[in-house]
Amino acid sequence: MMMTTALPIQGGCACGNIRYTCTQLPLLMFQCHCRDCQRAVGGLFAANVWFVTDKIMFDTEPKSYVVKSDIGNTIHHEFCADCGSPIGMWIEEDRTGRALRASTLDDPAWLKPDADIFVKNAYPWEVFDPNRPKYQNGPPEELVARLAARIFT
Repeated sequence: MMMTTALPIQGGCACGNIRYTCTQLPLLMFQCHCRDCQRAVGGLFAANVWFVTDKIMFDTEPKSYVVKSDIGNTIHHEFCADCGSPIGMWIEEDRTGRALRASTLDDPAWLKPDADIFVKNAYPWEVFDPNRPKYQNGPPEELVARLAARIFT
């Protein structure tokens, strides 16, 4: 369950070239262990915080590179062209949501992941929260819909 914070939510890259403001609370947060996200952030998983796309305003749009996911989606992984900080991602086939990497938020301490996804790619030494749902692949659509509905209730 997502904790709350004051709006707007702000963040940016390490060098400060990219700054953003979110005017609505996140829909959900996943720790994604897919190989694409691992490579994009250079870590065990990407802590992706999903927002409604039109609720995020960038002062400078990040650069991106494109990959095809395991399930065939076209994924745009975003980064700062100056410092290389991973900024976020979006799925070409569904532009309604856009993820920001939790590490880019000015204050990510209030976040709490909703689930771990693509755990089939997790490394054997990872330690998981036993109380957080885990999915071998992506999250079930009904879970995404239920979590996203929290923001509108």
